[in-house]
Amino acid sequence: MNNWGVVIVLYNPNLNQLNLTLAQILPQTRQVALVNNGPSLQKEGIVLRPYELGDNKGIAYAQNYGVALLKKRNPNLEYVFFLDQDSEISSSFFSSMLEAWQTTKTRYSNLAALSPKISRRTEKGNYSTLLFDQQGLHKRNVDFSQELLLINTLPISSGLLVSVDAFEKVGGLSEKWFIDWVDFDFDLKLLTQGYTVATTGAASIIHEIGTPNRRNFLGKKIAVTNYVLFREYYTARNGVYLIRKYGRKGKGIAKYSLGQIARRFIMLLYEPKKVRRFGTLMRGMLAGLVTSYD
Repeated sequence: MNNWGVVIVLYNPNLNQLNLTLAQILPQTRQVALVNNGPSLQKEGIVLRPYELGDNKGIAYAQNYGVALLKKRNPNLEYVFFLDQDSEISSSFFSSMLEAWQTTKTRYSNLAALSPKISRRTEKGNYSTLLFDQQGLHKRNVDFSQELLLINTLPISSGLLVSVDAFEKVGGLSEKWFIDWVDFDFDLKLLTQGYTVATTGAASIIHEIGTPNRRNFLGKKIAVTNYVLFREYYTARNGVYLIRKYGRKGKGIAKYSLGQIARRFIMLLYEPKKVRRFGTLMRGMLAGLVTSYD
């Protein structure tokens, strides 16, 4: 399994963390595509030169672009890892994931994507796991020491190992979606077209979703993620897109998506620019209802 590469999308990255991550990657593979969605980084001290898009074209476009770059460089490329710019990995991450892929592939020949467990950076424990199976879409807190492999999962793209063949056959990531829900759309494209998406406990990655602050709401703790304003639009619009595109393929999708949108409205209580955020969320929901998700 030497025929693999790594795609990392950049947007105003922490250069120290990025260089630490690259220091783990480059001794293991030189097939790395840094795709910059933000201001030019050509004069910054990065150990590998990024590909400059010149504008923020969204995570989906940038990841597709990165895969295409690696495939052009090496037409025999079989596997790609997606990493976030602030992902923290161990020196054994890639070897553990590739070994887990081989083991999982012997059981599920149509394996298309394999995710590690996602550990929190600032809080204890792992993130819960989303599954899409006979019960529909539902969330589970998994003890990976007891259950090393889960199939039919909906992982985020951070740390994801993907078959390039399957990636191309489903058309890659949906570029119109730009950001937010892009990874879930990709997972569901694979699952609904007969592929297996799995999560392994044999490898882990440290990741933080947003920069959350825990706040009290009606006696419960909620994570206020402090998203930049434009993401409110895509969170709402793409959540509605997900319902329209997959809602009839299994129960639970509408409930989960609407629940995530509702959380964004609740977070307005604790975030600045409340009126603008409210208007942006409403505009996103309307766009999700009346525009095409393709």
